[in-house]
Parts: sequence; structure tokens; C-alpha cells
Amino acid sequence: MTELEAEVYGFADLCQDQRIECGHFGEVKYCFKVPKYDCPTGCNCLNQSEAAAKNLTKMCLDQAKIPILCEIIDAEKGLFKFCYRQSNLGNNTSNAFMAGA
Repeated sequence: MTELEAEVYGFADLCQDQRIECGHFGEVKYCFKVPKYDCPTGCNCLNQSEAAAKNLTKMCLDQAKIPILCEIIDAEKGLFKFCYRQSNLGNNTSNAFMAGA
């Protein structure tokens, strides 16, 4: 991943503590150690399509307001899983229940 991508996703440690190039896709890509993150309580580790299928609309953020990366599927293709949660916005379930009662 590029150094900018690494910074955005919280990757700080280079593999073998060296700048090892692992590709050129418009920009030089480097190898970074994969940080191990667990999703906080109330969040699920999902890719974007899994989150959409479960109607999870918000990404869980760390203290720096950066989405929490929880798994790398294929870094070369940019396929990652992030921690997702339900939106805190109003829930129509209780209104639908009341209307049907």
C-alpha cells in the first residue's frame, strides 16, 4: 500500500523495518505489518457488501476518527474488512409495531 494509504488505515510498521517495495500501481507500494484489531462491542467485522446486506450503515471509528480496519482480504486488490455498526439514527421498527397494533 502507499504511504498515504498506510497512514489513513493506521499501518505504522514497515515489514522487516525497511521500505520494501511490493508494487507500482500509479504510486510506489510498500509492505507494512498488518495490525491486529478487534472490533469494539456493538461492531462487526465485515466488507462493504456484507455490511450493506445486514443494513449496517456506519463504520466504527478509532480515537482519531479513522475507520477501524479489522481484516485484510487482499491488500494488493484493496479488499479489506472494517468494523461496522447500526446507525444511531431513529429506528422505525417501534413505529411499525405501534401502527400494526
